[in-house]
Amino acid sequence: PPPVPVPKPAPVQSSPAPAPAVQSSASPVPPVTRNPEVDANAGRAEEQRKAAELSAARKAVDEALNRYRTAFENKDPEELKSIWPSLGRSELAAFQNFFKIARSIKLQLRPLGEAEISATGANIRARRTMAASDERGALPTQDQTVNIHLRRAGNGMVIESIDIAGK
Repeated sequence: PPPVPVPKPAPVQSSPAPAPAVQSSASPVPPVTRNPEVDANAGRAEEQRKAAELSAARKAVDEALNRYRTAFENKDPEELKSIWPSLGRSELAAFQNFFKIARSIKLQLRPLGEAEISATGANIRARRTMAASDERGALPTQDQTVNIHLRRAGNGMVIESIDIAGK
């Protein structure tokens, strides 16, 4: 009899075998080594930046106090309101009445210590001495310790309030 053909097995369809995980023979990445010289330079640059900011803030405080003193001595209500925007209407009117009777005004502001400077402004304790005269002569000198609160406005500072110390 003729030979019986042997059926060929049907090809088996299977999913491809997962690729073996590739393991790197390279050693792990070493930690970043720090360069002490670069770190020192960065530290000095940060200190210089902070010192420059503090110097600029101190200058802004001095300029605000000088503008206040000048506006008062010049009896200039517009400039007084400009440097002290939160000055109330009744306080401004009282200053204007005083300016009308005063012939001359001399205002001194002597800081008592360093200004406390923050991101939003500054506070400073100062001795405020005002000597004025009217048509009859010298008016009583006012000598007070005050707390002056400033806030940042643009590149400078303006007065937020002036409080008699202890109040």
